[in-house]
Amino acid sequence: MWKFFEKKDTSAPVCPPVKRFFSIALGEKTLAAVLWEADTTVKVLSKSEVKPYFGDNDLLIKLDQALQELGSAGETVHQTLFHLDSSLIRGSDIAAEKRELFDKITTNLQLESIGFVANTEGVINAKLSLNPELDKQLVVEFTSDHIIYSLFSQKQLLECLQLSATDDLATQFKGVLVQLAGKIGADYSQFFTVSDELTTTNDPVSHTTAPPTLNVNFISQLLASDELRAKLETLPAGLPLKSEILGCDILLSYLVVPSATIIAKAYGWLKEPAPEPATPDAPASTPPETPVPLESEALPVLSRQKNLAPTAVEPAEFATPAPIVDKKPLDRDTKVKIAFLAGSLGLIVVAAIVFWLWLASSSVTVQLQANRELVNRNLQIVVDPEAKKVDDSDPNAIVLPGIVSTKQIEYELEYTTTGKKNVGEPARGKVEIINKKTEGTKINKGTVIENGTVSYALNDEITIDAAQETSDGRTYAKKEVNVTALDIGTAGNIKKGTSLRVGSSVKEDIEAVALEDFTGGTDKTIRIFSQEDQKAALALGQDGLEEEIMKQLEGQQDDGYLAPQIENVKITDQSFDHKVGDETESVTLAMSATVPVVTYDESELKPIALAALEKELPEGNVFLDEEPTYMSTVDEAKTTRGNGEIYIQVGVSRGSLKTIDLDSLQNQLLGAAVTKVDNIIKTYPAIKEYRLVWSNAIARNLGKLPDNPDRLLLQQVDQLP
Repeated sequence: MWKFFEKKDTSAPVCPPVKRFFSIALGEKTLAAVLWEADTTVKVLSKSEVKPYFGDNDLLIKLDQALQELGSAGETVHQTLFHLDSSLIRGSDIAAEKRELFDKITTNLQLESIGFVANTEGVINAKLSLNPELDKQLVVEFTSDHIIYSLFSQKQLLECLQLSATDDLATQFKGVLVQLAGKIGADYSQFFTVSDELTTTNDPVSHTTAPPTLNVNFISQLLASDELRAKLETLPAGLPLKSEILGCDILLSYLVVPSATIIAKAYGWLKEPAPEPATPDAPASTPPETPVPLESEALPVLSRQKNLAPTAVEPAEFATPAPIVDKKPLDRDTKVKIAFLAGSLGLIVVAAIVFWLWLASSSVTVQLQANRELVNRNLQIVVDPEAKKVDDSDPNAIVLPGIVSTKQIEYELEYTTTGKKNVGEPARGKVEIINKKTEGTKINKGTVIENGTVSYALNDEITIDAAQETSDGRTYAKKEVNVTALDIGTAGNIKKGTSLRVGSSVKEDIEAVALEDFTGGTDKTIRIFSQEDQKAALALGQDGLEEEIMKQLEGQQDDGYLAPQIENVKITDQSFDHKVGDETESVTLAMSATVPVVTYDESELKPIALAALEKELPEGNVFLDEEPTYMSTVDEAKTTRGNGEIYIQVGVSRGSLKTIDLDSLQNQLLGAAVTKVDNIIKTYPAIKEYRLVWSNAIARNLGKLPDNPDRLLLQQVDQLP
């Protein structure tokens, strides 16, 4: 469950009386911070408000504000536990695209990561801490693009489904229950009708054996609890579920204590509670021995002797005086032995004196690492092309002179054509022209004949005699001629005997009749560059050109910044690589434009921002020897691009160190016992950590610091090894 950004020291830590930490909850668009401490238990000291953020730069600013809301108790805290939603995690690690962001967070805000907790797993641990008997649990997490279903058995993940966000949550939720039925030992597929298995009905089908109750936890860092509850009202009623709803306003509060308790126990930060005092009636019980950790080798336990009393040496009942021995002169061997012993004793005394002088000259260096603090300042900068010099008379609206210049932009757009054209063949055939009038007539080549649907043109000029009156009636004059359809396509293939009108004449005067089935008419459609395509491509080109301008010109360039005036863009050329009516699958639109841009020199901004930042430096702090960090965004709401003024929000930050009073600290440490050094240094809030460096190991065993100022050296370092 715990993932670390960097390798940690696995040696047994020294547990201080009280150790404080930050917890930071990060979602896709919201964040919050908590200050907690580990003593005998984990206790939350303060919480910030849930803050929305927009982009990485805004995240750093909002997160710094959230940490400041935690109060002065968090000024010396750096170690941080992160609580993340699934959008920031890939598998069992931080998402690769978010790794750089987390490096910025820990570096710019002087935070030390002790790991992160996935909200999905954090909810499971929180529920199990309240009720260890809970077995199967389903966590449904809402992100901006996905809904993630995680099925757990105790702390073991059985299966995880990541599905696209949908408005039809009820249907998707039913489908997930059916799919996970085998994992939880239940048949949810029988809970719905076959025809309505994945519909949004709220009336489950009755069946003999209901599936077991499933504990479902709905969580989201994007939605408040009320919004989340409204979204879940579409779920089917009557399902055997026990649900909890955790929105962004209560999610962090729900997870901090269980998650922090687990990691505090893992690092050994929790102290054993103090034993209860003995009462007069009941003697104090012997404190239990510390249990051996489960996954470590058993440590040897020293045996204890009981009922041991001091043994008194009884005086002798009768005292016998020592016999008197006559003195005799020492022999030569005895004298040699005495001389050797005397010389050896002298050497020992000299060596002891030399050793004591060497030991007395030993020194101790106290290496001190000061607490770091990030100093921030937000400024509003107005870039005015009409200004002649920098005007910082108003600290809330500093004016920088801007320069208007022109940039040339080239842009190309490839557009897929949608126009269609029929390039098939026209139909052909032979007709008989029938003259029903009593006067002859001449019909020109190209005369149109038609039947109301298809039109044809005569291939040749013809002359038809007049109709003749006979005793049996009128005899019509007739003439055959070939015709060709005016339009391409199979529609011109008419049948034999089809009647057609000739020109503007009525059929009662002149009529044309097909003498055969017409043939040759075919359809063949091709893609062409149409006028409609031309209009659509030009409209898309306008939008694409604006995006290209913002991409190429807005932001930092060389040693300054520039901002384009989109409203004053002038298109100088736009042309296509095909003509309207050409057969083609796609066309390329080439556009050229001139863009007015307002530029300003960043070197003029830095001294002003740094001077403003120095006013925010807390008393007793000094800036680190590093370049300040600048973050700037254009305030679109205040910027009036038409007259060239640009409003920019600039955030500047720089790390600082608290000042340590070395003289005062040295006076307190002179001759102090090593066991009291930690308590003395803790009275200096400017000190984060310290280390004693002895000139030799023997001096360290004396158990106290030198009382000579020349042999007790205090050294402030940027980072302890």
